Amino acid sequence: MAINHRKYKLIGDKVSEGLLRVQTSEGYFHIDPQTGEPAYSERFDFVGHFREGLACVSLGFNDWFHITPDGKPAYKNRFEIVGNFGPEGLARVRKHGRCFHIRRNGLPAYKERYDDVCPFKNGKAKVFPIRKNKPFLIDANGDFVD
Repeated sequence: MAINHRKYKLIGDKVSEGLLRVQTSEGYFHIDPQTGEPAYSERFDFVGHFREGLACVSLGFNDWFHITPDGKPAYKNRFEIVGNFGPEGLARVRKHGRCFHIRRNGLPAYKERYDDVCPFKNGKAKVFPIRKNKPFLIDANGDFVD
């Protein structure tokens, strides 16, 4: 089935994990590109591509979280911004102006907070300390690594 392009203000540029992001006057959501049917009834202010089974969404400023393919929140916590989950099962987030990584259940992966954090790659992530010290690498538990 072809997607009715007149029905949408925006159609995403790629299918991710079987779903396509679109926008109407009601908001952003995902559709099944084969049928053109919405994957869920909720509408958001923004939706990202699905990665590792979850997609970033927002319901207003500072109200970011992840959803499952059926549009349900993956966890209860809300953040100022969220990133995609990577193969390590961690995503970058910001809350109260500080950055850290969360697990798929929305809980912090470690206690420390930073000015900024990078995504994990090969089990390590670069973090930028609050005190403007040099950045360094941590593992998924937040421990310093070389």
